[in-house]
Amino acid sequence: MQIYLKSLALILIFETILFIVACFVKRNDLADVGWGLGFGVVAIFNFVPNTEPTHMQKVLLIVVLAWSLRLAGYLGFRMIGKSEDQRYQDMRAGWKSLVTLKSFLYIFILQGFLLWILAGPIIYYFSEENLVVSNLSWLAIFFSLFGLVYESIADLQKSAFKKIKANSSTFIQTGLFKYSRYPQYFGEIIFWTGVALFPMSINIYLGFLYAPIFLFILLRFVSGVPLLEKKYITRTGYSNYATKTPLFFPRIF
Repeated sequence: MQIYLKSLALILIFETILFIVACFVKRNDLADVGWGLGFGVVAIFNFVPNTEPTHMQKVLLIVVLAWSLRLAGYLGFRMIGKSEDQRYQDMRAGWKSLVTLKSFLYIFILQGFLLWILAGPIIYYFSEENLVVSNLSWLAIFFSLFGLVYESIADLQKSAFKKIKANSSTFIQTGLFKYSRYPQYFGEIIFWTGVALFPMSINIYLGFLYAPIFLFILLRFVSGVPLLEKKYITRTGYSNYATKTPLFFPRIF
C-alpha cells in the first residue's frame, strides 16, 4: 500500500507542476500532454528502486515509456501553432468564477487521480520480485505492442487526413477508420489490456483487468466518444457512417 501512496504523491506533485506551467503558457490543454508523460514518470519512479529488475520488468518499462513518449509527443506536436483546445475554452467560459482553482482541481488534480487508478498494474508489477516468465507474459507483450502500433497507425492516418484543407469540414473513414470509428481508442484499450496481463502472469487475478475496463468507461462515456460524436454528428454523411461502423471494435467482414 505504501508504494501506491508514494506513487499518488508523485503524480499529484507532477500534476501541480504541470498546472503551474499551464498557467504560465495560458493553455490548460497542456494536461493532455501530461496524461501521457505521467505514466512514464510513474513507471520510472517504481522501476528505479528495483536493484535487480527482471527482463520482463524491463520490457514493461520500455513498452510504457514508448507509449508515454509517443502519445505526449503526438499531442504536443499537434498543439504547435494552434490555440488552446476548444474543450478547455468551453470549460473556462462555463465556470465564470474561481477559474484558476477549478482548472487546478477539475482538470489537473482529477486527471492525477485517474492516472493513478489506471497505473495500478504498473505499480504492482514493478514492486514484485523473483518474477517468472509464463505464457501470459508473452501474451502481455503481444497485446501491449499490438495496441501501441494500432493506435499509432490510427493517429498517423488521421493526422495525414486533417492536413488536407479540403477535409476540414468532413471526417475520416478510410484506413483503420473504415473498420471502426475510433481505432485509436481501440488500440488504447488493447494496450492497457496487455499492461494488465503483466501482473496477471504472476498471479492469475482477474481484478487487474479493471484497468482496460476503467479506460473503456472513460473513453466511451466521459472524455472521448461523447465529445467527438457531438462534434462530428453535424457533418454530412456521418450519421450513415456511424450506423454501419462500430465505435471501437473493428468490423473486419
